[in-house]
Amino acid sequence: MDFRSGSGYNMAIIDASGEGMYIFSTNDIGSYTDPVAGDSVKVKGVMDQYSGLVQVRAHTIELLESGAATNDPIVVTALGATTVNQYITLENVTLVTPIATFPTANTNLDVTDGTTTFQLRILASTDLGGTPAPQGPFNVTGIGTQFDSSLPYTSGYQLLPCGTDAIELVCAGANLPVVTTTTSGKTITASAS
Repeated sequence: MDFRSGSGYNMAIIDASGEGMYIFSTNDIGSYTDPVAGDSVKVKGVMDQYSGLVQVRAHTIELLESGAATNDPIVVTALGATTVNQYITLENVTLVTPIATFPTANTNLDVTDGTTTFQLRILASTDLGGTPAPQGPFNVTGIGTQFDSSLPYTSGYQLLPCGTDAIELVCAGANLPVVTTTTSGKTITASAS
């Protein structure tokens, strides 16, 4: 997705092999103003970096095809240089500090798999803001990125969830349904919430 609301671009493009590149521009370029998953594009620009994130400052973007097949996310157990500009999933994580709803402003949230703590970067441009946050374990999918303002740019790895579809509850712990049963003669009735 394009993480920049309004004009311009803040997005990753990923080729069929899974390799990606971040694209950035403060303004729309030509007639390509509404990027969506499945667009096949040709981008020309200047290689740059912003807080450790290697990106292309685009000068031209040409739409080649719409509706192209997209890659499945890669399940990872660590965030680092190899996950930047990749479509990835962290599995079975919980919020380090539980919250009722996702924030509506750009915010960093820490999640853990019980061993490692990861940083999610929740952006206001997604539809996550104000929606219920998971109260137990969940899987989260998005784009690997980096925000490290000092040399040698070897930290600050993050995951940018693309929206509500990026969150998948894991049926365990607090996410298990509450089941109650009642009996009446030979009939057992179960209800779950």
